[in-house]
Amino acid sequence: MKRFLAMILSVCMLASLLTACGGKTDGDGTNDPAGTGERVVKDSLSVILGGEPTNIDPQNCSQNNGFAIMKQIFQTLVTLNENGEPVPCLAESWEQIDDVTWRFKLRDDVYFHNGEKMTAEDVRYTIERATVTSNSMGMFANFDGEKTAVVDDNTIDIVTKTVFAPIFAYLSMTRAMIVNKKAIEEAGDSALHNPVGTGAFKFVSWNSGTSVTLERNDQYWGDAPAYSNLTFRFVTEAASRAIEIETGNADIAYSPDISDVVRLSSSDTVATQTVPSYGAVSLYINASGSDPVTADVRVRQAMAYALNVEDIVYGTYGDLGIVPVGVCSSGFSSTVPLDLFEYNPEKAKELLAEAGYSESNPAKLTFYVYAGNETNPMAEMCQNYWTAVGFDVEYVQGDWASLSPIVKNYEGSVWICAWSYAVDDFGFFINDFDPNYTGNFTYAYDERIAELKARGAEETDPEQRKAIYAEAQKVLYNDDVASINLGDRSTSYLLSKNVEGFEGDGAGCPYLGNVVVYEN
Repeated sequence: MKRFLAMILSVCMLASLLTACGGKTDGDGTNDPAGTGERVVKDSLSVILGGEPTNIDPQNCSQNNGFAIMKQIFQTLVTLNENGEPVPCLAESWEQIDDVTWRFKLRDDVYFHNGEKMTAEDVRYTIERATVTSNSMGMFANFDGEKTAVVDDNTIDIVTKTVFAPIFAYLSMTRAMIVNKKAIEEAGDSALHNPVGTGAFKFVSWNSGTSVTLERNDQYWGDAPAYSNLTFRFVTEAASRAIEIETGNADIAYSPDISDVVRLSSSDTVATQTVPSYGAVSLYINASGSDPVTADVRVRQAMAYALNVEDIVYGTYGDLGIVPVGVCSSGFSSTVPLDLFEYNPEKAKELLAEAGYSESNPAKLTFYVYAGNETNPMAEMCQNYWTAVGFDVEYVQGDWASLSPIVKNYEGSVWICAWSYAVDDFGFFINDFDPNYTGNFTYAYDERIAELKARGAEETDPEQRKAIYAEAQKVLYNDDVASINLGDRSTSYLLSKNVEGFEGDGAGCPYLGNVVVYEN
């Protein structure tokens, strides 16, 4: 999912990002790292994802399952260190030319998987593509694709439309992964399923409905992975993903059910790993006017007052849940505590009555829920809370492919989804409310939000930017009631205890080139 998307995200956790862009080593990946002479390194890694992505194209993908695969295939110009500072990856250095122009010097030893040398033209093409492709153009609205220009084969001037303070954060995210112009143009539509990158692994095959297979890129400029073959398998049921690890049929499972994480935390054969994330579970309420019920702000306020968010969070995630303090993830550095709607069912009933609804004329909600997602228990609790105060809720489940066009067309009353955000920047979160961004499932874009987003993007002082974003959060949550945060969730993984070197990230798309798997 977009933000579970990765949106996000998306950029992955910093340790993983850094190791994805390391230097060359002399190891052949087959030795015994422990020096015991007893353990044998497997030549393959099997990873279980929670579903099949629609594509694995950086500028077109909006699902974390896709980002998880792409992270092994593609790379970005820069990554971010633990302090949020840019460090080299495909770009070895950079300088600011003027307020809106940054000049990047590229590595001279990088080749795409099709044998083409990476040049500044590939970078220019990538930036321009990101600004015009529907699934990325909202996030790259501050970039000027037309003015971004090639200086020479190894030098590129990237231009923004205005002063853009978080430029490096955006250049380190998954949608800024560099693609090969020739490969895209030759492949056409098939490029969505035939990726050509510069990373440690290259694409081999896609077995629809089943798996994606990659192999080690022996011409990779960075650290060589210890194994040759990497397979991502798609298993939609969380319980089945856990079984795959328990039975030894797979090495790593993403997106496990919380109950399995708790159950297996003391296992002798399975390891669990839980890391902080930029993720959250959000309700997005149709405030566009297309739904006559939720067009009334009193109804949206009633929906908020009707929910016991604390019980929903802990009832779903137990001790791994984090009760929200604001409209977006608590992991955001710009998140500020808001005057939250406290659980008050009587107040919800009063607001519904003021809006003209009653037992004989209930407010009808169409509630869209992604089937098979970990948000389902939360969705069911929301439905129960709303029904208890007098709402008539139509609970509609479907898969991503069937529901997303409906929601994007401003149909229905409310949508729930778990997201992971690609960048620690509230301006990125606001993209969810931008009608120019096709990942917009939120229906509303208050012009005040648009103005505050623009001001925040240009503000280079971190404290001033945080103040601007604080105002935007209040408008979004307290005034518009367009989004309700149901809680943050940590990102968890299940691992065979034969796996070493795995570093999970909060976006659900860790780099896997550092992993070593031993035979039983």
